[in-house]
Amino acid sequence: MKKKEYILHYDMVFGNVLSLIILVLMVIITFVIINLNDSFVFSNLNYDTFIWDFILFYILMFGWMILHEIIHAIAYRLNGAKKDSIVFGVALEKGVFYCKCRDYISKKCVMISLIAPFLVIGVITYVIGFLINSLFLISLSIINICGASCDLMMFVFFLKQKNDIEFKELGFSSPFCLRTSDNLENKKFIGIKDIHLVKDINETIEPPEKKITISKFSWIILTILAVMMLLILLLNIFL
Repeated sequence: MKKKEYILHYDMVFGNVLSLIILVLMVIITFVIINLNDSFVFSNLNYDTFIWDFILFYILMFGWMILHEIIHAIAYRLNGAKKDSIVFGVALEKGVFYCKCRDYISKKCVMISLIAPFLVIGVITYVIGFLINSLFLISLSIINICGASCDLMMFVFFLKQKNDIEFKELGFSSPFCLRTSDNLENKKFIGIKDIHLVKDINETIEPPEKKITISKFSWIILTILAVMMLLILLLNIFL
């Protein structure tokens, strides 16, 4: 059967609600584990250096988000995606750091890429955090697990699709395109708010992109945050 192309849009409201639910569950799970484990102590928590710890955590949090996207890219490359098809970006006005694959890839490739950051710097590092008594690592892992809500949502979506399905991303990683022999019109999926059958091939063609794109709004926000962090440091040093 001949494949058709579709453009789909994420339901970001559902994704944000799912992220909040995951956060609440992870906080509860963490609280229970800590209370059941008498040997666990907050070895990384030092009230005398709270400001420095806060700044360090803040920097590590952004690093963790970037690492999340790098892991997506590594999984893409290891499973057949072309190097030139992978681009990165920051669009804080949309609340995202993203790794985008501009060319069609297989179902296996996208599913491994979707789940990899959740497992590697979410589940695995969460467990390691308890093994080494690291509050930093546990907290970073929880943030990553919550941030992977849309990845998990899409992983479940792809589980329900035919094996011949192909995937690529548009825009700031949303919307995205699917090429499949299945008829997706009039179908409903959790986390997907719109499915559009492509009738003009130009709908899925985008101009060339930089390897790394940072929106103007993101530059402004990142600059403001950097200045704020510098002021906090100076106040902590001189007051």
